[in-house]
Amino acid sequence: MFRDFWHFCLKVDTLMPLKMKTLREASVELGIPEREIRAMVDLKKLRAVMKKGNLTLAPDEIAKLIRQRKTLPESAKK
Repeated sequence: MFRDFWHFCLKVDTLMPLKMKTLREASVELGIPEREIRAMVDLKKLRAVMKKGNLTLAPDEIAKLIRQRKTLPESAKK
């Protein structure tokens, strides 16, 4: 049983994670200027990682930003 558990864990870990998005891709998806997103990163409102000279944002950070920017009627729909 113990062996089966580790085998299952190894299978789950090999799944591809969601792709991180560059500052430009996030800007297009959210409809927010790049300068505004960069300012949020500078103010430590969003976490970003520098990869190959570009800021990249994790999918969970983008989702958090989408939830925060919903208007009142949009948030009432759910």
